[in-house]
Amino acid sequence: MLLILSLYSWHYIKKSVHERSELKFESECDRIADLIEDRLALYVNGLYGAQALFASSHSVERNEWHTYVESQHLEERYPGIAALRYVEYVKASDKEAFVESVKKDTSANLSGYPDFTIHPPTEKPEYFASKYVEPYHGNEKMLGLDLGYEPVRMAALEGARDSGEPQATGKITLSGEKSLGFQIFLPVYRNGIPHGTIQEKKEALEGYVDAVFRAADFFSSVFDKEKFPSDIDCEVFGRSFDKRESFVRF
Repeated sequence: MLLILSLYSWHYIKKSVHERSELKFESECDRIADLIEDRLALYVNGLYGAQALFASSHSVERNEWHTYVESQHLEERYPGIAALRYVEYVKASDKEAFVESVKKDTSANLSGYPDFTIHPPTEKPEYFASKYVEPYHGNEKMLGLDLGYEPVRMAALEGARDSGEPQATGKITLSGEKSLGFQIFLPVYRNGIPHGTIQEKKEALEGYVDAVFRAADFFSSVFDKEKFPSDIDCEVFGRSFDKRESFVRF
């Protein structure tokens, strides 16, 4: 009888320790997910502020965008963001005029941007061109990038346009870099134009404000040593076109 009681006690203790470990693991997973969601919510609020800048002005010029983004102190308040951009929706019929207007824009750079072009070079009905990029230095290759050139970004652009809500991409390789990242788009509609229905949103679309994230930098800022448990390995996944893709491991 003593042997049976000892074996039962050992089994009970083993089961109890296992259950406590599982509960701790689940609790840490929930906490980590909350950390990510809270951080992203902070950044999305920043995008809403940028959206409001366009809603409150007839036209936001490049120097105004520069001043606005500079006032946000990205490195201190939004670690992990590579750039904040304004992306303009450009119809093929307006492409030439758009390119010329950017080349001659001296509001933030006295030399303008004489080499500006929409890239990669393609002929299609519409473009989603990065018009303003801040910080500009270090992100020069982002200027003029057509974000509709590949499916992952295009799906997020359409989702944001049709819903009026922030839309994140799946995993992407950042332009001009080898690092992995993601983007969040928020649509900008022309002032005074109704945009209640999906069709109205398509017709009223002016462009987007978007945040570009380097995945490793963003998640490192979330999973700092004080907040992230040292005894748990973590892998963050994103979903794109029903395919689950790994962003980063910690």
